[in-house]
Amino acid sequence: MAKKKNASDSSLREVFDFLAKPTGFPQRGICVLVGNEPFLLSEARSAISHALGSENDDPIRVFDPDQQAVNWSDVNDEINTRSLFGGDGPRIAVVQDADSFVTANRDRLESLAQSTSIQGLLLLCVTKWPSNTKLAKLVAEHGLAIDCRLPTIKRGSNAYPDEQKISKWILKRAKRHGIQLDTDAASLLQQITEHSFGLMEQKLKKLTLYIESDHTVSIEDVQSIVGGWAKQTSWQVVDLAAEGRAGEALTELDRLLQSGEHPAALFGSISWSLRRYATATRVFLDAELRGRRPSLEKALTAAGFYGNQIKNAVPHLKQMGRDRAGQLYKWLLQTDLDLKNQFSSPARWHLPLESLILRLARQSKTH
Repeated sequence: MAKKKNASDSSLREVFDFLAKPTGFPQRGICVLVGNEPFLLSEARSAISHALGSENDDPIRVFDPDQQAVNWSDVNDEINTRSLFGGDGPRIAVVQDADSFVTANRDRLESLAQSTSIQGLLLLCVTKWPSNTKLAKLVAEHGLAIDCRLPTIKRGSNAYPDEQKISKWILKRAKRHGIQLDTDAASLLQQITEHSFGLMEQKLKKLTLYIESDHTVSIEDVQSIVGGWAKQTSWQVVDLAAEGRAGEALTELDRLLQSGEHPAALFGSISWSLRRYATATRVFLDAELRGRRPSLEKALTAAGFYGNQIKNAVPHLKQMGRDRAGQLYKWLLQTDLDLKNQFSSPARWHLPLESLILRLARQSKTH
């Protein structure tokens, strides 16, 4: 069974929950943003600033270790000084990349977390926040820690993006921009952007320029407006392989790699397309097990194919055959592991993808 990341860590509040209702953080004290997803960190920080009324009066100072050394005395002075022009709102000191700062000043931060005399809010941006430390427990009691990492689920020893949760965010974000996506379009947008929230935001803004507000954004819209040449070609690689045309599929794959496309990015597009075939196969076989007369067309519809896509996908599934199509999930998992492990060097990147294409294109015994 898949387990949600941080499911047992009650000291962290999920960023999506916080952004929906930005409350529960102290006006004076310590707030921690955990993660390295820049867009989510920025959104959480903006929500806090807005809630405290600090955006316009600008009583915010950012300490960035990449720009200059971050000293405790400077940070402490900042959150204990009243602004001359900032009104009654608290000053905010933001420490970027604060892991080293936390390590160097842990005792001071523990005292600060319990202080009742602090004048401002200290916002720490860290990549790690062990919940079993004294500081984490004090922040959980007196302040707030927000999980701004990419949401994931664990399968075995591996963690994967929680695509269902991310899709919900995309659908809500799209409405905020005045457009509506269907669930398949949201899923495709994830793959195209490789689950980068900043890129997803950019692509949603791009869609608003081309899509009327009363039109639901479809897969075809995302493919044509957002996909670009590389994504379109990667889907052609799948089609060619599914038709048994291995040579042509490998030629197109080599063309993509020679153009500078990263194999991990290509695999994201390829796997999205193949997972739909895998889902259709599972639906078809489940119907057989239940004693029904399955239909390839209905199985493909249930997997998210529609219109001419169904007409084109039927011969592809027939070419694969039920035995090989039933192994698609396993092949995709193996390819993913190979890209991250034994074939992770640039000189060998192409091998797992080529192996996947050859497996897919091999002629079915019953064809």
